[in-house]
Amino acid sequence: GTVSFGDDFAELSELNFGVSLNTAYSYDLHGSEMVNLGANARVAQMFGKHGFDVGVDYDSYYGVAKLTDRGNQSVIIRPRYMFRAGIVRVAAGADYGYRSSKGFDIAHSYLFPHLDIVVDAFKGYVIPYAQASGDFIDGSFEALSRENPYIAAGVTAPTGARISTEFGVSGSAMQCLSYKAYFNYTHLDNMH
Repeated sequence: GTVSFGDDFAELSELNFGVSLNTAYSYDLHGSEMVNLGANARVAQMFGKHGFDVGVDYDSYYGVAKLTDRGNQSVIIRPRYMFRAGIVRVAAGADYGYRSSKGFDIAHSYLFPHLDIVVDAFKGYVIPYAQASGDFIDGSFEALSRENPYIAAGVTAPTGARISTEFGVSGSAMQCLSYKAYFNYTHLDNMH
């Protein structure tokens, strides 16, 4: 279940804010149960060509019954500086994340880069771009079983991290053809 309220962040000439709370419960036939709790908040505004976008995400899962010794908690703070002028859009920042994994006695802090540059000089026909971002990879039984429905009952893993960089060109032509050519490099950390 999810409950959220706030703005849609489409028009940033005035202060936009949003808050979301979510929870989930998963159970399999072997008695593996997990409860997920999460919350996030975000505020953003443009002041002419310059602006800011700040978000805070909290995510956790807790094992129940057979998985009481498993769980994860993470907090990510996502500050962004934004610049928009004519054909250029830029969002830059560095996301700080902290993740602890109960049952694995692991705690990690990460500084994830964030960069999003788009230059639309040709009105959508040719759009060069560059991106860099990072995030945690969920190691809960619920997430792992979505990736592989045949995973053994109750398997969990410490949560890792993904840092991805990409640059390329995208666009559209003749209102019926869209294309994207890019190079992507992704680094995965603490994967099991």
